Amino acid sequence: MAKEKRSAFIFVILLLLAVGWTIFLFYFGIDGIIAKTGIHSPYILIFIVALTTGASMFTTSSFYVTLSLIALQGYNPWLLGLISGTGIMLGDTFFYYLGKEARYLDWFVKTKFYKKLCSFVISKPKHVIQIFVFLYAAISPFPNDIIMMILGATNYKYKDFIIPLFFGDVLFMTFAAFVPGLFI
Repeated sequence: MAKEKRSAFIFVILLLLAVGWTIFLFYFGIDGIIAKTGIHSPYILIFIVALTTGASMFTTSSFYVTLSLIALQGYNPWLLGLISGTGIMLGDTFFYYLGKEARYLDWFVKTKFYKKLCSFVISKPKHVIQIFVFLYAAISPFPNDIIMMILGATNYKYKDFIIPLFFGDVLFMTFAAFVPGLFI
C-alpha cells in the first residue's frame, strides 16, 4: 500500500509536469522562450527544443517548425539529426518513467487495456519489440510517448529498447532536417 501511494504521488507529479510544460509552451511559445534565454547556437537550441517539445503530442509541431527553420538556414542536417534525435530520445525517457510509476497503481493495472498490453509485450521476443520501437521511431511522425509509457508500464527494461529508439529517432530527425532543403 505504501508503494502504491508513493507511485501515485510520483505519477501525479510527472503528469502535472508534462501538462504544465505543454500549457507553458502553448501560452508563451518556443519563440518567446528563445528570445528570453538568448540562445545563439542553433545546435543547442534544437537540442533543448527536441528535449522539451518533441516528446509531447501537443507540442511536436513547434519542434518540426524549429528544425525546418534551422535546416533552411544551411546548418548541417546530419548534425541536426543527431542532436535532435538525442534530445527526442531523452525526452521520451520521461514518459517511460511515467508509465513505470503507473504500473504500481491499482486502478491502472486492473484495466483490460493494461492486461492486454502487458500480455502482448511480454509474449513477444525482445528482438521483435526492439525492431518495432526502431521502426516506429524511424518512420512515424507521431511522438513516442505512448509507446514509452507502455514499455514502462509493462516493466520492459530500459536498456533493451534505448539503442533502437536512439537510432530510430536519429534517422527520422536526420530525414526531417533534409526535407526542407529539398523544396528550395
